Amino acid sequence: MKKIPANHIPDKALARIQAAWKHAPHDLLSLWDMIPFPASKFYQALEALEALQMQAQEWIRKHPNLCVSTLDHLRNLNETIIPIEQFCEKLQMEKSLTRIRQFQRSLQPPTSLHVRVVESEILSIRQTIWEEFSNRQFTFIQTGKTKFFEQESLFGEKVFNRFDRARLDTKEAGNCLAADLNTAAVYHLMRIMEIGLLTLHKTLVRKRPTNPNWSALISDIEKAIRDKDKIQPWTPSWKKQRGFYTECASHFFFFKDKRNRAVHVELPFEHYVPPGGDQALRIFGQVKGFMQHLATKLKQR
Repeated sequence: MKKIPANHIPDKALARIQAAWKHAPHDLLSLWDMIPFPASKFYQALEALEALQMQAQEWIRKHPNLCVSTLDHLRNLNETIIPIEQFCEKLQMEKSLTRIRQFQRSLQPPTSLHVRVVESEILSIRQTIWEEFSNRQFTFIQTGKTKFFEQESLFGEKVFNRFDRARLDTKEAGNCLAADLNTAAVYHLMRIMEIGLLTLHKTLVRKRPTNPNWSALISDIEKAIRDKDKIQPWTPSWKKQRGFYTECASHFFFFKDKRNRAVHVELPFEHYVPPGGDQALRIFGQVKGFMQHLATKLKQR
């Protein structure tokens, strides 16, 4: 019997899933845990199983009394089943797993399976998978938003290298945009802005903030700029730096209102209007552009 190729889940991905499962059985898996299960790979594995069934049907027509017994044939059958078993295990499809593992046990040498039995077993496995699959729900990412999904440097290499504390929130903001979780996306974007704000504060004020809220931080920065105006002359060098610092401070003041709307809940819920997809994308572009500008002069300390 000809071997039917199927895409296997990468070993590292499986190890990550298995570790998460052992740590918290039957608990929700994170977005990162679910990433090794793109629909295309599952579909390819199912196609391989269907092709194997069709091949068995062809053998039945040509050789109705054929039995599968050679080690190569048994190994090829098992290798086609393994990816399906892995997917079903992670999707908690218990009935399908029971059918698959019964079939796998029947493939252990020495054995001899009539080709009709092989075809019948594969058909039963496929039917059980589709029965259980119909009870699963999956999230779809729009084609235009896949560019945001699981990207570590959405703001470019310079921001990625200069603001390492912002990496996780940048990635999470992209994932939220991809999943249409717009309020959550803005929340992560404001966390990125806060990292930039703290970096600017540390650069100019050079001491730990006593009150880490945005208004106090911005006031400290503006005071530090005024103090420098008094201490050092208005040289061309300081004039250029001053323009950069005052521009950044004004941008943070602009973003403060967006940040407050994303993280505070003073308004009654019925009056809260969550950001739409276009608005979240616009804020993403604004934060991206500003962080790229900030990265031209500053680096997280």
